[in-house]
Amino acid sequence: QVTVVTDDEDISLMEESESSERVTLPTSIEVGLAYHFNTRLKLVADFGIQEWQGNSTLINVSNLTEKNSYHFGLEYWPDPTHNWNYLKKIQYRFGGYYEYSNLLVRDNQIKDYGISMGLGLPFKNQKSMVNFSMELGQMGTVNDGLVREFYAGFSLDFLLHSNWFVKKKYD
Repeated sequence: QVTVVTDDEDISLMEESESSERVTLPTSIEVGLAYHFNTRLKLVADFGIQEWQGNSTLINVSNLTEKNSYHFGLEYWPDPTHNWNYLKKIQYRFGGYYEYSNLLVRDNQIKDYGISMGLGLPFKNQKSMVNFSMELGQMGTVNDGLVREFYAGFSLDFLLHSNWFVKKKYD
């Protein structure tokens, strides 16, 4: 048991459970497809389902439902073999998503949707790159006194390719 003492009062924040109930994770199915139109253009799509109804969880939440997610993306690479124009080596990316959350609050299934944009900036050797991305989205609803949230996210990733385990034949 976790207890917080304020002045002369004890306030219990969480109680340990004496239950030996097993926690089960939801059944999950995800499918993804990618289609390369040519070496310059790629389209990807994902679909996922998680069945949360009837699962016991670590927290006692009775209003759980099926979670569905839809994602898509497009990547454009103007000319991966171009040697002198750096702008033609950059990978341009755009995507979007729409998700129905597993939470059911006041008979409203919480929705989350948004778009993302990004750039892949290659290093000189073209195998390693720096990826920048930005995401804008909205989650929730104002129906039945609930809250809608607008959010933005930024990401910086490094993709490093190197031959680490190649034994040199000559020094």
